[in-house]
Amino acid sequence: MNVALGIIFFSSAMLIALGGFIFSIYKNVLLVKDKRKEIPFLSYCKAITIGDALFTVFFMLSLFSIYLWTGYSPTWYNVLQVLFGGLIFGGSLSFGTSCFITHYYRKEIKPSVDKRLFITLMVSIPLVVISFFLWCDGFADVAGYHYLLPNGLSFTNGFVNPSSGAKPNIAFYAICILSGAVFVYFLCDHLMYKEYGKHGTLEITFLTAFPAGILGARIAYVIGNWTKDGFAERFARGEWWSIFAIWEGGLTILGGAIAGILVGALVYKKTNKGRSLFRAADLIVPTILIAQAVGRWGNFFNCEVHGGLVSESSWYWIPRFILNNARYSATSGWAPDGMIYAPLFFIEFLTNILGYFVIAYLFGHACKKILVKGDLALGYIIWYGFTRIFMEPLRDNSYKMGSDNYWSWMWSLIFVGGGALLIAINHFVRFLMKKETTLSFKTTLVGAISLSSIMVAMLSTSIYLLSSGTFATNLALSSFNVGIILLVTSISLLLLAIPCYIEAIYIKRHQPIEA
Repeated sequence: MNVALGIIFFSSAMLIALGGFIFSIYKNVLLVKDKRKEIPFLSYCKAITIGDALFTVFFMLSLFSIYLWTGYSPTWYNVLQVLFGGLIFGGSLSFGTSCFITHYYRKEIKPSVDKRLFITLMVSIPLVVISFFLWCDGFADVAGYHYLLPNGLSFTNGFVNPSSGAKPNIAFYAICILSGAVFVYFLCDHLMYKEYGKHGTLEITFLTAFPAGILGARIAYVIGNWTKDGFAERFARGEWWSIFAIWEGGLTILGGAIAGILVGALVYKKTNKGRSLFRAADLIVPTILIAQAVGRWGNFFNCEVHGGLVSESSWYWIPRFILNNARYSATSGWAPDGMIYAPLFFIEFLTNILGYFVIAYLFGHACKKILVKGDLALGYIIWYGFTRIFMEPLRDNSYKMGSDNYWSWMWSLIFVGGGALLIAINHFVRFLMKKETTLSFKTTLVGAISLSSIMVAMLSTSIYLLSSGTFATNLALSSFNVGIILLVTSISLLLLAIPCYIEAIYIKRHQPIEA
């Protein structure tokens, strides 16, 4: 009886919540399209607020119906988590969406009002993330210690999880990847609108780059695991189609990034003539980190691509629903009591989100004077290369690519060194073409000397570690491998310092030196 009432209450509350959300968006669209000289702005705001409030309240009520549905008796702490988490999440999501639509699509609006909308939007973004984890934790222990979240929907078995043995027809892994890609498309469309004042310039680019990235991710995985996963034997038996069987699982982001960026660049160049490809790349490429951050949650639902066994108490700082799911591994089964498989997906999720804001905003705004077009796009390659350099050794061996487990790690090193080399070439070629700079001799020389000093320190440390350590047969953060990391980093810094020295010499010879 309680189950039926819970389902009815959940469905009813969620329908009302969605109705309020759709009504709010509808009123926002009408406000944006209203071309009258005298717009009843207050009337629109009241209607939008009613829609947002309906979504907020009934979304929170739908969450409470889950307790009735499952028969779980929540603690007072669970109740507060769902109450405040649900209200903050619903309010931040709905009011933040309204502010986004009005701020970015309504051109005729008072500056003071527009500023408030923007501030509300910026505050709502972190609140959505934090409150999502809060209300999810309110249900973390609903089904007991050995409960796993579903990883998809099977048409014959309903919701299934990694321990059920049934494969979902609609996999959350695919939904996470697709959701990340769609979100980034709209983000990039908005960035291009701010740059050029027009929407829809990236449709063809997205529709070609995204599938190219998926295909590239699959092909790179097959090449890396050609013998480890038996692709060589399957190909010999005539099962050539297994190379493209992405439904079997097996993608590597490193290959997907290369294929997606190359195809996207070619298509954008052809369909957006007259616009700078490098400027578009600076806007678009760093957002791939956000798509990857969202996509990593697919690994969470699948209980895969994790690290080794660690104490649960040492990861107390992450949300409990993540800890609960981390007790199971798709390859190794349940962890012993008090232990979990290190949820590396969550670490990569955080580093990817951080990476986007560091590249797009910290470097993109704070370092404008020393950057040239293309630097931010190449910064993505370096950032993600470093992320994988340190993540790969921590992974469980079953998720390391290559017969010797070094495939992805070596490509990560190439990403870092290659990205630095391309930035150096980018600066050097542009300097040769223009023979002008906005920087002073002193600033350029200080930058070059700083990079060189760090390079020398890292190079010395790497030589020491390489000479004192031994090559590890299994990939790990051993002294030898850390030495390789420092060696590649020091070479990368040298590559970045060389254009600075060249520019400093030119300034000294052709421009007056600062007093």
